[in-house]
Amino acid sequence: MVVSPPATTNDVYAVGYTQPASATRQVASLWKNGAFTQLTDGSAIATATSVFVLGNDVYVGGNDNLKARIWKNGVAINLPDKGFSGYVNAIYVVGADVYAAGGVTTTISGGISNACMWKNGALIILDDINNSNASGIFVNGTDVYVCGRTTDSQLIKTSVLWKNGVKTKLSDGTDAGATGVFVSGNDVYVSGTIAGKIVNNVTTYSKAVVWKNGTAITLSDGSSGGVEASSVFVNGQDVYVAGSFPNANIWKNGVATPIVEANASSSAQCIFVLGSDVYLGGDRNSTASYFKNGVRVQLTQNPPLGSSMVKGIFVK
Repeated sequence: MVVSPPATTNDVYAVGYTQPASATRQVASLWKNGAFTQLTDGSAIATATSVFVLGNDVYVGGNDNLKARIWKNGVAINLPDKGFSGYVNAIYVVGADVYAAGGVTTTISGGISNACMWKNGALIILDDINNSNASGIFVNGTDVYVCGRTTDSQLIKTSVLWKNGVKTKLSDGTDAGATGVFVSGNDVYVSGTIAGKIVNNVTTYSKAVVWKNGTAITLSDGSSGGVEASSVFVNGQDVYVAGSFPNANIWKNGVATPIVEANASSSAQCIFVLGSDVYLGGDRNSTASYFKNGVRVQLTQNPPLGSSMVKGIFVK
């Protein structure tokens, strides 16, 4: 079932990209209650990945023409990098402080990505040894939590969490990556995916996982492919994880609820919970959509636009 953006007392902000059918360049995009705003002009590839709303100000993180960028109320703010490129994967705002997490690279050929964060535009490198990136950020009081992954000299990818710049490994040698972080009280939740492997000619597929205070809780058993966890949100005692299983899926307290639509493929990239309403952002058949309590709200039509995707969502 698909509906138009519903009348609501809450404002739903979704960000991502749209791509004109006749072009190869993605346009960073923002929708507020279904109304579309184009953040970039289409002259270069751009994507919006995250959104945070504080008061009357709307902050969007992403990248434009290989440069890390924040848009505040539609006005672009370029972030410093290490000489070649940068990207923002997540954004968080507390008072007057604007935090973003992502990565920066030094050269176009063979460049190493370094996980980083920015605070009020100042670049802070989190890992300058490994090929790494940061994918999620959460601020709790004076503590700043950033999650992501590192790749060592043996090309093993490790899921990691930085708390105030101090790194903790979450995975144990099997390729893994962290995608989102949420802090509730004294508990730190990190979503991610552990890669599959072949042992004695038996294939185990990737597993969706959430780490609670460093302990992994698997959400899938590795018996089928295409499973990943992309985002985590905690509301009271309930822990929600968004991902694909293989289509869009929500795990609530470990129990999977797939988004099922006939003759459709879908993905879940982000999640937000407000009261009893659960918002899941992603796409359906390569068209930007979000699901409110399982009911799809389509944000663009195909045509005139080509592929589109929701990467971040915020509700207030």
